[in-house]
Order: sequence, then structure tokens, then C-alpha cells
Amino acid sequence: MIGPQSVGALQLALKNGNRLVRAGAAQTLGNFRPLSRSAVAALVVALKDAEADVRKAAANALGQQGSAATGAAPALLALMNDQDQMMRVIAADALGRIGPGTSVKVCVEALKHPEPLARRWGANALGRLGPAAKEAVPDLIDALKDADPQARYGATKALVQIGSAAAPSLIAALDDEDERVHQAVMSTLARMAPSQLTAALPKLLAMLNDKDPHVVASAGLLIKRIGSAAEPPAFIAMLKDENPNKRRVAASVLGAMGPKANLALPALLAAANDNDLGVREVVYGVLARNPGWAKESVPVLIAKAKDEDTALASHMALRALATLGPAAQEAVPALQDMVKNGDAARRQYAMEALANISHDPEQIVSALAEAVRDKNLVVRKSAVGRLARMGPAAKEAVPALTGMLLESDWGAIVWADDALREIQPEALNDAVPSLLARLTHKDRKLRAAAAFALYRIHPADKSVAGPLTVALKDEDIEVRQAAAYALAAILGPEAKDAVPILIVNQARNYINMGKTLKVSLLELIETFSPGDEPMNYFLDAWGKVCPSGKMKSAALNNALNDKDPIVRASAIIMLDAARNGPKRAMASINSPDGGDPRSHEPEPIVRASIALLQEAEIEWSRKAEPDQGPSASDGVPALLVALKNEDAEVRAEAVMALVTADPAAKDKSTVPALITALKDQSDRVRSTAAGALGLIGPAATDAVPALLLVANKDNSRTARRFAAQALPKITLTMDAAVAATIKALKDQDPNVRCVAAEVLGKAGPASKAAAPALREALKDKDERVRTSAADAISKIDTPAKASPSP
Repeated sequence: MIGPQSVGALQLALKNGNRLVRAGAAQTLGNFRPLSRSAVAALVVALKDAEADVRKAAANALGQQGSAATGAAPALLALMNDQDQMMRVIAADALGRIGPGTSVKVCVEALKHPEPLARRWGANALGRLGPAAKEAVPDLIDALKDADPQARYGATKALVQIGSAAAPSLIAALDDEDERVHQAVMSTLARMAPSQLTAALPKLLAMLNDKDPHVVASAGLLIKRIGSAAEPPAFIAMLKDENPNKRRVAASVLGAMGPKANLALPALLAAANDNDLGVREVVYGVLARNPGWAKESVPVLIAKAKDEDTALASHMALRALATLGPAAQEAVPALQDMVKNGDAARRQYAMEALANISHDPEQIVSALAEAVRDKNLVVRKSAVGRLARMGPAAKEAVPALTGMLLESDWGAIVWADDALREIQPEALNDAVPSLLARLTHKDRKLRAAAAFALYRIHPADKSVAGPLTVALKDEDIEVRQAAAYALAAILGPEAKDAVPILIVNQARNYINMGKTLKVSLLELIETFSPGDEPMNYFLDAWGKVCPSGKMKSAALNNALNDKDPIVRASAIIMLDAARNGPKRAMASINSPDGGDPRSHEPEPIVRASIALLQEAEIEWSRKAEPDQGPSASDGVPALLVALKNEDAEVRAEAVMALVTADPAAKDKSTVPALITALKDQSDRVRSTAAGALGLIGPAATDAVPALLLVANKDNSRTARRFAAQALPKITLTMDAAVAATIKALKDQDPNVRCVAAEVLGKAGPASKAAAPALREALKDKDERVRTSAADAISKIDTPAKASPSP
């Protein structure tokens, strides 16, 4: 049995003449932790073995030792020159696990190594060394120019971990003309403590004059961070600088200084009149975030809020007052006035500020009640919503809200109804007499709105049904339909007189009076579901009048004999739309002698409805009974042509039709066209194609390479999501997924090969079967593929017993 007592023998075995024995001994030594210095030294010697298998096993074993093998770093770094790519990967992994005990000199050598993996390790190792690696700062700054993004990121992270010792060199590097270095330095400085950045202030201030707005913005953010550690005088002076960027930054920095910025208040109040709107916006924000300045700042903000010349500045001042909250109590009278005057946005912001500042209903409700009568719907809706949230405390506004019930705008009626239920529900019934009187008003819109308001209120007193029943015969269709809604709400199944109107209401949008219907009944079926507000109202009323399916069917059948042709035509459509199907609907209207029912119907509109119903029988049969009549797959050639249509919407619809028209179409024959659609210039077409391939399932395995590319690289988030969801539906098991991805490693497109390698790497040990194919990919002519394959191998072959990185 092999145990720790065998370490000596294993060391001797490292010199055995058989390479398999040497490799096995090195691998076994890795399982004992920590090893003695002599055992580590023996493994270091094995790193120079002539056989690659022995070198790899020794490198792995040293990596498993962690910090106990820090002395092996130079030898492992030397292996980064090995011709075997896998050897270089294993050596980099071992170096990463050895940890921060490695000498700075070795890490700096790694930073300059031609192998990207070595440079990445060098940067990360220096970061783990922290302040002890301060002598490497110049080399790390030089590494910010590295062509490898991960090496650049590692250098940036290392500089942050080194901390204040790196700050002087970083600040000096702000003068570097290389844009990559400049951006990386700015990013690094932004992650340091403010106290480490004060020396950078002069250069950052100079950057505020840069023509590049991104440079100005990033410099401003850094200066703001430094501001908390700086002193106010310099920034107070900067509030008068001719450069507006500097003035904005100065105000922002002063706002972040806390109590020590109190001496800046006069200068900030003066800057509230700055001729640059951006400066004023920053100043207003600073004043809003400092309640302790309210006594001095509120009068200034009120004056700016009243400014009629600059609406945007007025709105910003109002938002600042709202942010100040109760500290701005002095502004209440002015805000009450502004709720009634000025542009709509100002009235809206004034309401918000008033609600945030005052908690006294007497100060708020009267102003909001006035806003309820505002000409602007957005202002009115906001006012009503705020009153509703106040509940019974807003009872002063009840008359204004009750008045809204008598308006012609159905939306306003809904808002008022909702608010009154929260504030004073009995006020709704008080409005009923006035609403009943409105049912006979000469203005048809007011009549319809009154009936709709009664529907919303649905008073318990059923005596209101009489005037509403009369309104069912109104000359205006909107009055009739609203009266039908109201009767259904008040009387329920007793509202039989409302049934014909409800039937017409459902179908009237699809009937062109006196002309042939131009919309397929199958399209109408799809519309028979809750959607927009009118449909919800209809379904609510229809459910109350006919609460059971049987009653609904009886009501529709009775309507087929109604004296009004529009009701008869509508009933025909509803029989189909209620999912009875054309055949059952036709059975209800067929003539006694079995002939064409159209020949017995005198009204053209009813004959048109019957004709459409007959035409729909064939379509219905294709949809519900594919074995009877032509299959939907007969249309596949036409859909393939539609995939080339210049209209993206047509292409997208054609994609889905290929797999949804008929189960028979969900086969391999449509896959090539869908793969082509994955490269479409339209995001919607690509997303739809990915979803369609997912519906096809395992038969779409040929699409895996293209889907991998979309899932990982597409610029559309929706397309990436649909592709990611489709892949597991096509490759139903992990083994199948790995097999499909291995196949993608040989795709003609290097982008696909690269993504396939990345995907296998992400799967880790679960894709171990792909190791041979990935090793073959190390010879790929495309450098990106080689690098991705190497990374994937390192993740797949990570030893199970490896100790975690320190």
C-alpha cells in the first residue's frame, strides 16, 4: 500500500529508465501534501525530463503543492517555452496555484514572456504579492499595453492590489500618449482610495480642458472622489472658471465634501444663476442633498422654480425642492400656486414637490383638487392617483372627483371611480342621479360616458335599469354598448335585453356594414381573448349575463333569429369565435332543405358572414383535423420563398410558420433554411429562427454550430437567449451536447470553432470526451481557436485533487 512512507521510493522512481514509471511516480507524489524540500527538488529536476508526459506530471504535482513549491516557479516559467501547447497550459496552471510566495523577479520575467498565459500569470501573481511587489510597478504599467486583454486586466488589478506604492507611477502614466494605457490608468486610479489620489489632482484638472467628452467625464469622476479628501477653497475658485466642465465638477466636488463645504454655500448659491444649464443642474442637486442649507437655498430654488423664461431650469429646481422634502416647508405656498399655473410639466413637478414636502392634508388636498380639473390628462391622472393614496384624508377633493364621473372621457371616469372608492365610497352612489340625467343629454359622448360610469359604479338599486334599458335603443352604438355593460353589471343574468347589443359589440369591429367581411374567421378566433380595455369590458359583461357555457350558446342561437341583421351576422361570427368551430356554427344556420343558407337570407351582411364561415370550414379542418384535406406542409415551398422577402416581418413570420403550421413540417427538411435565417440582418428573424429550431428538437442537430455562435456572440440579447434555450432541446443529453459541440470544432467558420472550444471549456470536466478533439484544435490555423482550445483543455483536465489557489 502506497503511503507517505513511500515518498523516498517515489523520488528514486523519478530516475527510472521507463518513462511510464517516471510519469506515474511524479503524478503520485502530487497526492502527498506538503512534500519535503528534497521531493520538491526532485520534481523540479523532472521538469527537464526528455519525455513530455513526465514533464506534465511533474508540473501538475508541483501545482498541487501550492505555496510549498514556490521555489519551482523559475523552472515552471521555463516550461512556458515548451513546444507542446498542453505543456504550457499545465505549467501556467501550476504557477497560478503555487501562489504569492514567488519572487517578484520571476513574476516580472513572466510579464515579458512571449506566451500570453505566462504574462497573465505574472500579472496575477504580482497582484497577490500586493505591496511587496511595488518594485514591479513600472513593468505593470508597461503591461497595460499588452495585446492580450486578460493580461491587461491582470496588470490593472495588480496595480490596485499594490495600492499607494503604485499611485505615483500611475499618476505619471497619465501623460502616456497610448490610449489603452491612459484608459487603463484611469480605471485603476478609480479603484484606489481617495487619499492615494490627491497627487493626481493637477493633472486631472488639466484633463477637464480635453476635447474628448469621455476624458472629461472620467476625470470629473476621479476629481469628485478626491474631493472628499481635498479642501474647499480651490474648488470654490473653480466655480468661476471660464470652462463650464470645470464649474460643473467644482460644484459636484463641493457637494461631496460634507460639512466642511459650508463655506462654499455663498458661491454655490451664486452658481445657481450660472449661464450654463448643466452647471445649474449640478448646483440644484447639491443644494437638494444638503438639508442643512435649506434656510439659504430654498428661497433661491423657489425663485428658479418660478422662472418662466427657462422651463427646464424651473423643472430642475422643483425636483430639487422635492428631494429636500420637509426641510423645504417654506416653499409650500409657492408650490400650491404652481400646481395651478405654468406649463404641464411644471404643474406635475410642483405636485410631486408639494406631496414630498408637506404631510398636512389641508396644504395638499386643495391644490390636488384643483389639479383634478387640469386640462392636461397626465397632470390630472397624477393628481387623482395622489389623492387616492391619501385615502379618507382627501375627502375635500370628493366634489372635484365626483365631477369627473360626469365627463366624457372614459379614462377619467375610471380614475375617479378608483379614487372615490379609496376616499369616500358612498360618494359614488350620490352621483347616480346626475348620471341617469346625463343618459338623455344631447351630446352622444356624454350619454355614452354616463352609461359607462354607471357600469363602473354598478349601483345596488336596480331601479336604474329602466333608463339604461331605454339607452339600449340609443342611436349611438357607444351609448348602446355602455348601457349593455351597465345592465350586465347591475342585473346579471336578468339583463336579457342587453344580449343582442353585447353580441354586436363583440363582432362589430369586424363587420363592414353592407360589404363583404375582409378578415378570416380564423383570425377572429385569435382575437376572442382578453386584451385591450374594450375587450375586457365586453368579457366582464358577457360573463355576468351568461355565466355558463350553456347559457351563452342559447343566447347566441337565439340571436341567429334576431330581427336585426347585424345581430344575426355578429352571432354567426361569435359562434365561431367562441371556438364552437365552423362546422357546428354552420349546423346552427343551415337551411331546412339542406341547401345553401345564403339563398334564404335577404340581408347581404348576413350572407357574407355565412360565406366566410363556409370558407373557414376548410381552414379549420386543416388546423384541427390535418388528415382531412391538404396538409399545411404543402405550403412549405412558398414559405421558403418568403424567407427571402425584403420585409423582415415577413421573413420572421415565415420562419415560425415553417414549424408551427403543421407537425409534419417539423422535420429535417426545413433546418437548412432556418440555419440561413440565423445569419439574417434582422434581430427578430434570428431570434425567431433560433426558437423555431428549438421546436424542431433533435432533428435539428445540424444547426448546433450556428446556434452556438448566436448563443455566444450575437449582438442581440433576445437572439442569444433564444439560441441558448434551443440548444438543450436539440441536444437532449449532455453526451449529445458534447458530441454536437465537438463536431462544431471542425466547422469551416473559425468563429464557430472558437465558440465551440469556449463552450466545451465552460462545461469543464463534463466535456472530458472532447479532450482529443481540443488537442487537435491546438493545431488550428486560427490563433483564437488555438487559444480557446488551450483554455478549454486546462479547465477539462484540471486534476480533481488539486489544492485551491491561495
